[in-house]
Amino acid sequence: MHTVLFQNMSGERSTIAVASTEEMCYRAINEFLKEKNYHNYYTRVIELGDGSKKIDVGSWSEFFFIVPDKSLEVSKVSEG
Repeated sequence: MHTVLFQNMSGERSTIAVASTEEMCYRAINEFLKEKNYHNYYTRVIELGDGSKKIDVGSWSEFFFIVPDKSLEVSKVSEG
């Protein structure tokens, strides 16, 4: 599972979706942008050291984050 966060221009983050795949995360981001009438001209993905991804859609001050659920990864390792 992954959590999709939106960070506004004040740096406050809020959850916009929880998805089972990264593809579904990107769909949630695109739907959010569509609802806000924001047309992004590019998408840049920045991989962060903790396994999460920062998604830049062309705004100078607002970003998305895809954060994997680490507790599920630990469960899979300990079960195997």
